Amino acid sequence: MSHPFLYVWDANQLGLPNGIEDVPQLLEKAEIENPPSSALKNFIEQLQGLALYNKALKLDAVAPYLQLVAQTAHHSYPVVALEQADVPEAQFLAVLAQIVTIACQLNIVIYDDNRLILFLPSGRILPSQRAAWWIGALDYLDDKESVKDIDEVIQEVESLVTDLWLRHPDYQKHELKINEYKEWTCKYKKETSIGIQYIHIHICMDRKEFSVSAGINIVSPIIENICKESGRDKPRKTLVVSLIHDETLREELVKLTGCQAFTGITEKSQIAKQLTYIEQAGFTLLKYMEDIQGLDQLLNSTTIINSMMSRSHHSTQTTWLPLIVARLANNPHFEGIAQQLATPAGLCKLSTEKQQEYQQQHNKLVSYLRDHVKPLV
Repeated sequence: MSHPFLYVWDANQLGLPNGIEDVPQLLEKAEIENPPSSALKNFIEQLQGLALYNKALKLDAVAPYLQLVAQTAHHSYPVVALEQADVPEAQFLAVLAQIVTIACQLNIVIYDDNRLILFLPSGRILPSQRAAWWIGALDYLDDKESVKDIDEVIQEVESLVTDLWLRHPDYQKHELKINEYKEWTCKYKKETSIGIQYIHIHICMDRKEFSVSAGINIVSPIIENICKESGRDKPRKTLVVSLIHDETLREELVKLTGCQAFTGITEKSQIAKQLTYIEQAGFTLLKYMEDIQGLDQLLNSTTIINSMMSRSHHSTQTTWLPLIVARLANNPHFEGIAQQLATPAGLCKLSTEKQQEYQQQHNKLVSYLRDHVKPLV
């Protein structure tokens, strides 16, 4: 039993059909001897090269094209019939997508007599109602292209972040490093009225998956000096936010941005989606963190990201930050926030001695803020 064929010809030599109903007449016209054009010969050479060297394609799916140049060397007609391999549909679709790409570059028309589709060099699909099917097929192939190694992930991310930073020229490159374990990190920074913002993207092998994560941190001398002067230990970083590993925050940011986020990367298409999420989520937060009032909104209200307020008000290790920020931002609810943070939810988990120590430190900080710190606005 013969397999289906792809009929290919040079649009400049044989013309463009207006619809699938024109194909029989064009093929009949092509029965007159007229050697293939140079463009069609070039197409055949590139298709054979694809079959020989593209290791992402299944060998059985490209087998009919491994000797294509020799097989068509004495071909005397302007149309070449390419046999479609007898393989599962998904395997041949991967080959067909590559064939169509080459054809568009060389002004070659393709008629698929199995799927009854015309692929025109312009990218147009005939009949038009089959275009949706083809778009769906391409999406399927894109989603199923797996990532092979960490170098492939790094290469893809590097190409995407180049465009990302061009869209945010006010951020300067701070650091780019790859360690002995091939963990890749790039970090950018921006100076603001309250300190320096940092945003980083990190790639590593996490268990059996590749991880593309991101985080934000702020270093604010104003806030850190208040910690020091009030008797608290000076923090290494004023605020640290994980866009991927903080599950509660990630879920809220996905809803806010409408993007997808992945804790692990297994497919190539996920990388671009992850970078889109990182850009949308990261720069949404960074915009608020540019001044003290925006930071106050993030840490002391539920109008933007509820989880950031909840977390900063929950742990006895972090309640100092929203309190200082509320004072600097001249938050009218400062006294209420101070009262609320005197007994955060995490306090009950401490021993009686640690609870007393926390409340003493808290009261000392509140008194210092009232007596010695003037709002910035």
